[in-house]
Amino acid sequence: MASVADLKALIPPVKPAPVVDWENIENHLGIRLPADYKALMSEYTSLVIGENLRLSIGNPGHADIETIAEDDIALLSELMLGEDEQIDILDDYGKTVGERYFLPYPEPGGVYPWGSTAYGDILLWEMVGDTPEAWPVWILHGAEAWRHPGGVVDFLVRALNGTLVCPLLQDGGVLDAHVTEFGPGE
Repeated sequence: MASVADLKALIPPVKPAPVVDWENIENHLGIRLPADYKALMSEYTSLVIGENLRLSIGNPGHADIETIAEDDIALLSELMLGEDEQIDILDDYGKTVGERYFLPYPEPGGVYPWGSTAYGDILLWEMVGDTPEAWPVWILHGAEAWRHPGGVVDFLVRALNGTLVCPLLQDGGVLDAHVTEFGPGE
């Protein structure tokens, strides 16, 4: 599993990360967030990675928690997730290997967004397993989804070093090291 140190070797942070009140955020959301994500957001400000794909990850230290939660719930409701919506699950080659539905946060075992791309892909955690570190990453594009078994940092490192194979993402999910860091109001 890749670490934040591995990510920093590929894309060193330029701007300082904001101080994030993780306890307040997690208490407000009612969930504990994965340690790798918290480590990532403790090193980086908000990011857009890749000149083409433009994978965006907002740092929660740049907004008030009420706005974050409202925006995330609104996004999930737009995706029309739930027991009535079947999503095609793709393997690494783009072949449909099954169907399932995803429950949105705050449902137990639901999904919670952590990023997006310029092509309308939503990057989510599925909140299943004994700890947040066990949460798989899902990429959702329309009515199709693909699963990465590792965490956010592992996903990013693999996308940047060219070892990620994601049939849903532009260029198979390979990211170039073009990074834009931004803060509030930028």
